[in-house]
Amino acid sequence: MFLHQRSKHMPVTAKAVFDGMLQDTHKTTDRIFAFIMSVQWIFGVLCAFFVSPLSWDGEISRTHLHVWAAIFLGGAITALPIALAIKLPGHLITRLSVATGQLMYSALLIHLMGGRIEAHFHIFVSLAILSAYRDRVVFLPAVAITVLDHFVRGYLWPQSVFGEFAVVSWRPFEHAAWVLFETVSLCYLIGQNLEQSAIVADLHVALKADRDDLESKVLERTFELDETRVFQERILDSIDAEICILDQDGMILFVNERWRNFVATNAGDQRSTETGANYLDACDRDDGPLGKQSKNLAVALRQIAAGQLDSFVDEYPCHHGETERWFHVRVNRIALREINAIALVHVEVTEAKLAQQRAASLAKLVLDSPDEVYIFSKERFNFVEVNHGACKNLGYDRETLLSMSPFDIKPQLSESDLRELMEDLLAGKVETINFETAHRRSDGTDYWCRLNLHLSVLESEEVVVAFVTDISDRKRLESQLSQAQKLESVGQLAAGVAHEINTPMQCVFGNVEFLQTSFERLLALSDHVVTLLEKSELQWSEERKTLSELREKYKYDYLRIQTPEAIKEATDASSRVISIIRAMKIMSHPGSTRKSSTDIHEMIDQASIITRSRWKNVATIEFDFDADLHTVDVLPAEISQVFINLIVNAADAIAEKIGPESSELGKITVATRLESDWIRIAIRDSGTGIPKLLQERIFDPFFTTKEVGKGTGQGLSISHNVIVNCHSGTMDVESVDGVGTTFIIRIPRFPLEDAIPSQTNHNPVPLITNPDLSGLPTTSTSY
Repeated sequence: MFLHQRSKHMPVTAKAVFDGMLQDTHKTTDRIFAFIMSVQWIFGVLCAFFVSPLSWDGEISRTHLHVWAAIFLGGAITALPIALAIKLPGHLITRLSVATGQLMYSALLIHLMGGRIEAHFHIFVSLAILSAYRDRVVFLPAVAITVLDHFVRGYLWPQSVFGEFAVVSWRPFEHAAWVLFETVSLCYLIGQNLEQSAIVADLHVALKADRDDLESKVLERTFELDETRVFQERILDSIDAEICILDQDGMILFVNERWRNFVATNAGDQRSTETGANYLDACDRDDGPLGKQSKNLAVALRQIAAGQLDSFVDEYPCHHGETERWFHVRVNRIALREINAIALVHVEVTEAKLAQQRAASLAKLVLDSPDEVYIFSKERFNFVEVNHGACKNLGYDRETLLSMSPFDIKPQLSESDLRELMEDLLAGKVETINFETAHRRSDGTDYWCRLNLHLSVLESEEVVVAFVTDISDRKRLESQLSQAQKLESVGQLAAGVAHEINTPMQCVFGNVEFLQTSFERLLALSDHVVTLLEKSELQWSEERKTLSELREKYKYDYLRIQTPEAIKEATDASSRVISIIRAMKIMSHPGSTRKSSTDIHEMIDQASIITRSRWKNVATIEFDFDADLHTVDVLPAEISQVFINLIVNAADAIAEKIGPESSELGKITVATRLESDWIRIAIRDSGTGIPKLLQERIFDPFFTTKEVGKGTGQGLSISHNVIVNCHSGTMDVESVDGVGTTFIIRIPRFPLEDAIPSQTNHNPVPLITNPDLSGLPTTSTSY
């Protein structure tokens, strides 16, 4: 099969088109040959009838053999190609059968016409028609049959092919040459035709691709436009607003679903507010409750359409029975598909209106609150808003206070202190910070207050909001409660302290009696000695004997040994009584607002002396003091109270564990350590321990696990307040139920007058002390 070379290198789609074109050509040519061969068969039969219908033998005639050959042989040659052309059009076997049958019929027709030269033109016409297949293969059987027929019959039966009786040797070659010449010419033309067909196939594919691409783009763009339109309509329908788009003449171009519902809800004429209606006319005709707003809106729409206004904004109430609804209307010019349009938007703002009214009410409540509220800039720290409570408590008018800053009402506070205080707040690590401090009024007096600070936004500016509560009364009550707790401790320890004082006083009394007796004897002895010395007439031997008698009589040797010991015992007992009294005096003293340099170890020792009656029968006490720890600036009375509370609690826990009948003694250990800039004090006992669930509550006021009458629940609460608030320290507990408890105290080694308090969001809050504020238990330099 000689397929055109170009088809082998075509793109797949172009080759498919090319092959399709050839296949259509083959089928069409098959049908043409089916018709031609039918006609030429009939023509051959007619030729046989007209040229030599009869054959004669004398006077006898019969149908000529040519007639039968035309009918039957011609029918046989024609039948198969026609059948294949009908049943298998376009197949190669059909084309080969047609080419073979067509040229065989040409040979038959030449024979029927007696070899006439005109009949040979049938061969050339047949070859020309076969070229319509555009398939060179069909020429193989056609040319082969024609050439073979000419040579065989040209030499064996020249009359049937050339119409001559004599054989002409060159005649077959001449006819064969003409046949081959035409075949070569037709093959060339077929090649040219196939080339053009391939080009046409390429163009067809390219055009089809361009057309498909164009159609695809058109469909895609149409789809995108439809999607965009639907999307925009859905967006407008989903927006929580009533939207109407108008042209310059007030004609409605588009309304969303909420607009339709809005009109229906407000008993409006939907036909006058639907697409295609004139909205301006509808507004002009509105004589209902909203007629005034409608007419104002129509005026604004006409001004915007005329270019006199850029936009229009209005708010109006709409009543539905007893319910009042507020709407916000906004009109703007927009460009819509190259058309200058007007967007009319209604938004219900009832909730916002109510929220605004509520916010105004809340703002009034805040402004009128007796508590102080300050709002100051996060960056510049100047007050941007204050309430009436702040003005009243500080004694400034609002204008004066707004020109001030936190540093004016807290003179000890610096900007760096405030930034350090709010470091975690500004960094977003905590939401609020709470602490207690003192503010200074316009008359120069200070008062205690509690602050809660958090970040907020006011008119697009980041601000710090401070809620301030005056706690002066609470501080006075706390001071009184602390003193009452001290007196309570004194009362609880009174019997034990009396016993502790009674024992050394008995020792003192006994030794004083002994010293009195010894003094009388020594005085009597000295009197006798003086008398003896005055009697000079006595001999030394007699004096010596008399002195020996007096020495034995008044027990001089015994007194000589015992008297110094008695004096020492009396002195020691007196010192013990003095130390107990001094410790009691320090503990019961109201205390001072100023810290003083104090020996912590001495304070612990004095606390153990005062509480000795509580622990001596149930525990031993051990001290593990750090030799490098000397004096610390603290409030002595308050720190002493803390140590007493903790030692008493330790003794009670041990007593509860061992029971009243046990001779076993528990153990209390007090250890101190110097840790960089902090002092760590740990008081550990071997008592009952504290259950895990109760450890979070032990510092709460009035919380106690003791029986009624044995405690008020104030000891640990006040101790925690003293350590955390008065000394800027920490107080923690570690306990194992049934094993024992350790209270760990950490206080700064150096004074913290200028320090910043640690930040927390729960009670108890940290506090920075300032011993220079007279009349206050403690003060803070932090805002």
